[in-house]
Amino acid sequence: MVSIQTAEQILSDREKLIIGMKKYKRIMDSLYWTDVSTDKDFQRAFNDFFVMRSRKSQYYERFYLFLEQKKDKGVTFEETLDYLKETEGQLELSFSSKLIHVDKLSSNCLMINTLIPALQTRKR
Repeated sequence: MVSIQTAEQILSDREKLIIGMKKYKRIMDSLYWTDVSTDKDFQRAFNDFFVMRSRKSQYYERFYLFLEQKKDKGVTFEETLDYLKETEGQLELSFSSKLIHVDKLSSNCLMINTLIPALQTRKR
């Protein structure tokens, strides 16, 4: 959970916030229009934004194949934990949380479409 102080720091840096929102929006805009199991550009952007590092390439292949299979249907947290545990041999709480709400993530882009212009035009 993010502390109030951390949230205030993030929100106070408009430029960084806008850059992050644009990256997030690009990821979510392409999620349903590409095969995420094979699109290396999507995978790099997703890995960078969600800070997914230090895994073997086989793990990422399985992660993105699962994401591709579930992105339109949704998935439970338990199902995701089981799948990633089977894949990696350990519980993957952080990576599981990145997968469980993919079907709902694109709705955040509606909010971002409104916020980015507002933040860019707002006087400092």
